[in-house]
Amino acid sequence: MRKKELHSKMKEGMAEVEKFTYKYLVETMTVLAILIATFSGWMHFFIGTMGWSILFLAIGAIAGLFAPIQMDAIMTRIYSFSKGRSRPTIIAAEVIKIAIALFLPFIYLCFMGIMSGTAFQYYIQTSGNKS
Repeated sequence: MRKKELHSKMKEGMAEVEKFTYKYLVETMTVLAILIATFSGWMHFFIGTMGWSILFLAIGAIAGLFAPIQMDAIMTRIYSFSKGRSRPTIIAAEVIKIAIALFLPFIYLCFMGIMSGTAFQYYIQTSGNKS
């Protein structure tokens, strides 16, 4: 009897995971891509090492800090591709993102650095305007 209860609970849990993933597909795949890029760079899979990944992350963050408007325009063009597209197109874009994270982790982490630099610049600008 306990085995059936455990199986039932596992099915309920998987249904919840499926609902969450369906609702937040891009966010879930982004977290997966970050984990894959980190693991791929750390374990020296394919091209790139952790040193290159950290270097490109820093370069992206510096570029985002010193040229936030230009970097924001570039990132908006890249990430707005899937906005308003059909679900298969979004899934294809996410699979490409995961493939880049696996095979070229330093490029994916450079994009993460750009986003963190522009977000930091935005935070600096908006936090100073609060009275």
